[in-house]
Amino acid sequence: MNVGRLLSNFVWARGHGYVACNDSGVILERGPDTVRGPDVATYEDAATFEELHPKYGEVPPLLAVEVLSPSDRANRVLRKITDYLTHGVRLVWLLDPEERTVAVHAPNRTPALLEGDAELTGEDVLPGFRCRVSELFAVAGKKPPDQLPGPPGG
Repeated sequence: MNVGRLLSNFVWARGHGYVACNDSGVILERGPDTVRGPDVATYEDAATFEELHPKYGEVPPLLAVEVLSPSDRANRVLRKITDYLTHGVRLVWLLDPEERTVAVHAPNRTPALLEGDAELTGEDVLPGFRCRVSELFAVAGKKPPDQLPGPPGG
């Protein structure tokens, strides 16, 4: 939930975009259909609630976030990341709660592994977004030391 909260605060503060989670999905390809449901995703394809897709949209998110669970298999997760990147998703974050790390994936680039107080940014995909990796794994009342300031107005 922390990543969804941080991204939602960011899009609200900047005044455009939206964040989806849980049962949301995107159709990446037709015939045969390739549908993926990131744990959290950030979009900019709708400006009003009425423009949102009631089921699965066909516009890929700007950012897809996957959170590893104990039952995940490496090949399945890598396949999902590859599907995202080859079908227009510009940035993928893979969170590992057990290791408290984030692997940052982007097209045509070697993934970067971030941990602890390293800064996670939205790069040119979500310019201005930034947080420390430790914020993604924090609990209420246990704020990481020297938190980075949030988005403007947040």
